[in-house]
Amino acid sequence: MSASRLRRWFALAGALRRGTASDGLPYKLTLILTSRCPTRCSFCSIWKEPLPDEMTLEEWDRTFASAPNTVWANLSGGELFQRPDLPDLVDSLTARMPRLHLVDFPTTGYFPERTLATCERLIRAGVGRVLVTVSLEGPPALHDEMRGREGAHGRAMACMRALREAALPRVRAFFGITLYPANAGALDDTVAAARDAVPGLDRGDFHFNVGMESAHYYRNAGADARPPAAVLASLESHGRKGLDPVSFLERAYQKRIGRFLATGRSPVPCAAVRASVFVDPRGTVYPCSIYSRPLGGLREQGYDLGRILAAAEARSARRSVIADACPGCWTPCEAYQSLFARWMRPLQRAERLEAPPGPPPHLPAESDGRPLPNHAVSG
Repeated sequence: MSASRLRRWFALAGALRRGTASDGLPYKLTLILTSRCPTRCSFCSIWKEPLPDEMTLEEWDRTFASAPNTVWANLSGGELFQRPDLPDLVDSLTARMPRLHLVDFPTTGYFPERTLATCERLIRAGVGRVLVTVSLEGPPALHDEMRGREGAHGRAMACMRALREAALPRVRAFFGITLYPANAGALDDTVAAARDAVPGLDRGDFHFNVGMESAHYYRNAGADARPPAAVLASLESHGRKGLDPVSFLERAYQKRIGRFLATGRSPVPCAAVRASVFVDPRGTVYPCSIYSRPLGGLREQGYDLGRILAAAEARSARRSVIADACPGCWTPCEAYQSLFARWMRPLQRAERLEAPPGPPPHLPAESDGRPLPNHAVSG
């Protein structure tokens, strides 16, 4: 393994240790800053009715301040760049979270200049790693059809070219391909078209995941979003081969897709509520992007995330996750920290939320998702 890859592994491990502070808060936050979006996707209904009364910059600032030990922030929408105050939000995030190591965000690719400016701002603020996912649904015609916008594919390609040409330090861009029934059979054509449009792409420049349903996030409950199991054969020829943390996680994630498609359940014990939580544009906190169970509202609780997660509802939700009584998913938004928890379980030896006795037989008894003990020494 190269020295640069080793440095990335050590940086990630150190960040996770720093994130397990005595405040007991999750080390990762999924923050949905807006539900506004320029595309009209067939697989998602966020754009149909953007949530009114989104939290203001001041409200987000107070929220960020309540979780200073966060090391991983996933910023999402909608489309982030629909918020004119995004630069100020980024400044607030990095100022209030001094231990922030990783920031990742998806984009439609509609705003290349704003995407680059945001990456530069995060790097200048000292964030250790920035990951950008440019969403891609298919070759040009299929992508535009699924995105509901003519020319959407061209915009995504232009954004990726701009990111690669900029070659910003500590920034990595990927094409994110979510597989649905509508595009599962077009994977090879999707990758080939992207390679034609963006010279120099290799396996490591593509990220794959499977479609999900969510009543509170995608607002596509009842939709048939999951691809057929036959898609696994196509995925085998596109898997990542690197030894860096992202490639390692990708392989672990893809290896378990088949089990999820067969059972509808997470292939590993889920870390939601302990390792991560989801916050919507109006400040409602949920266990994750899929489990539509409100834990509380930041506006009602003084923008104090810790107060919400210390309450009975959050503890009850965590017990439901441990008991595998949640809806079940295998989305990278939740899977990656669950994989971290599984790998780092030998280091677990501190407090955990109480769980009902006798976990289901398909779950190991050690099923709490906290990746490191609360008293772990900072890296």
